[in-house]
Amino acid sequence: TYEQAEKACNVEGKTLCDATEWAFACEGRKTWPYPHGLERKAGACNVDRPEAARSDLRSVKAADLPARLARLDGRTSSGARPRCSSPFSVGDTTGNVAEWVHDPDSRAAGLPRSVAGGHFGLGEATCRTKAPRVARGYRDHRVGFRCCSRARDGKPRRRLLPSGVRLSQSRKLL
Repeated sequence: TYEQAEKACNVEGKTLCDATEWAFACEGRKTWPYPHGLERKAGACNVDRPEAARSDLRSVKAADLPARLARLDGRTSSGARPRCSSPFSVGDTTGNVAEWVHDPDSRAAGLPRSVAGGHFGLGEATCRTKAPRVARGYRDHRVGFRCCSRARDGKPRRRLLPSGVRLSQSRKLL
């Protein structure tokens, strides 16, 4: 869940990535829609994998859960697809798993959260893919998270755009 991801990052002395810093890490300075460029490159990222038929995992016995999840799981090892890296060498931002991000523009059920990037299954998976209305307590084998921390030089994050400028949050590419 968002709350579990947030706590895991806090234990490491970090935070969940902010939606804008996550998008910038994926797009790079040229604001590419894909981490590797302007067009989707077949096989570059772990996307468009057909998913096994899902069933309600809540009714599965605890002893059977690992085997059931293994059949559903389409992830690859993080970094296994080097062509799926952003200009900043941030890997797996599109595909593999969608990621929880802190998103002040989304107040779904009172929490500033969204899921960004898209997962291994069929569908849109770009640096601009964002699902802002995710229910409280939502969890899924296709959703993960990454933590962010201060820059290594110890300086606070800089705003790259004036505070009045807002980037489009549309799921469609312009």
